Amino acid sequence: MAHLTTLMTKGKPPMRQQGKWDVVRKLLEKGYHQEDIRKLFRLVDWMMTLPPALVGWAN
Repeated sequence: MAHLTTLMTKGKPPMRQQGKWDVVRKLLEKGYHQEDIRKLFRLVDWMMTLPPALVGWAN
């Protein structure tokens, strides 16, 4: 899902930022443990890079 969202949001940073939140929300809905989501988010964060102006929310 993260990879497909990355492809669909190329050149659209605000949409990509929302896509990252959508991925996390879906993991929660599927019942993933929060610690597993944190670990997966590191991979998602690497795949779905954002410009510095949009990264501040994750720090």
